[in-house]
Amino acid sequence: MDEVKKIIEIAKQVFLQDGYHAPMVFVKGGKGKVVVEMKNFGGNSYQRELDMLNLGTDVACKYNIGDLDLVVIVTEGWTSTNLTVLPSKDPKRIEVLSINFLDVPAGEEKVTAYRIIRDRFGKAVDLRPLYKSLDFFEAKGHLLPAFVRGYKVISPVHN
Repeated sequence: MDEVKKIIEIAKQVFLQDGYHAPMVFVKGGKGKVVVEMKNFGGNSYQRELDMLNLGTDVACKYNIGDLDLVVIVTEGWTSTNLTVLPSKDPKRIEVLSINFLDVPAGEEKVTAYRIIRDRFGKAVDLRPLYKSLDFFEAKGHLLPAFVRGYKVISPVHN
């Protein structure tokens, strides 16, 4: 959890300094760590899942980091104020910096998010926790498991 909290603090600093945060995946294995910026991150959920699967195979091919311990993805996005409506259809949607992580050995995925506060000129000026009651919520997404599946296809050969 300490590793995730460090990543969160770095992500917040980068976002507030640069005004945006490119999608990034932080990976920790038994033999090392790697951070990968995602230049292209699909336009829909199917393409994003495929991109993560491909990224997992790419990381396994290029880096010798051993068995996976932790996978973290940091992205900007939108969340809905109405759980029955997709964020893209919600006129009251909220812009967020989202951090999802998967403890690979435990199989536990969690998420946290920060509301992006912009001034009247559109400049990001603050990040505020979206959830006040808990630091992290349990999640069951498709992106991080897709990364792990892609990594495991190659890792027995290269790691």
